[in-house]
Amino acid sequence: MHYACMFTVALLAQKGGVGKSTLVRSLAVQAHLARAKAGIVDADPQATTAGWYLLRQERAKENKPPVAAVATPALLRQAIDDARDDRFAWLFIDTPAGVSELPATAAAVADLILIPCTPSMDDMDAMGPTVKLVKASGKNAFFVVNRGRSKGINDECAVSLTSAYGLPAVATHITNRAPIMDARPQGLVLAELDAEGKDASITKGKDEFFALWKWLTKQAEQRHG
Repeated sequence: MHYACMFTVALLAQKGGVGKSTLVRSLAVQAHLARAKAGIVDADPQATTAGWYLLRQERAKENKPPVAAVATPALLRQAIDDARDDRFAWLFIDTPAGVSELPATAAAVADLILIPCTPSMDDMDAMGPTVKLVKASGKNAFFVVNRGRSKGINDECAVSLTSAYGLPAVATHITNRAPIMDARPQGLVLAELDAEGKDASITKGKDEFFALWKWLTKQAEQRHG
């Protein structure tokens, strides 16, 4: 699906290790596979996504979606303006852990915010500062259970997050699967791995990311009409 206006998605979380970078890369590639012009802004000083893109340039046949690394709120805003001028349909923002000025700026410019959380008590308890920042932005925001476990545990996590913080959770959860990390050293994401004759977790994982992508396209359709 292509849109006349760019749809910007920011991934925010107070706690590191919840999979923001993995989700950013996976969703941007899903957009590209859907033949939509998509890009990524890496606003995390660790530059995890920018490093993935360097691997992608070296090893992958298809380099898109492009990644722009930024270090300040002003550069983040400039990168968004540049993407809009270049008629990108989708832009995904990877942010550092915490609630510093960069995540706050990402929240301010986003059309939609995703808050990844693993089904662990430590990660769930750490969501308060992010939720406060997100609610102050006034933007649509959703929890997404990432690096999940069983369906029952993932569902319970989603319900608990909504009950504790008053924000909805996406019905699709992303299960923790080894092939997700196996794709990274190749500059790829799970959706680009060959599942034929291999572990069924690749196919199941692809289905989960695709379902999350389809949900996201519906959010964009509702906004742009």
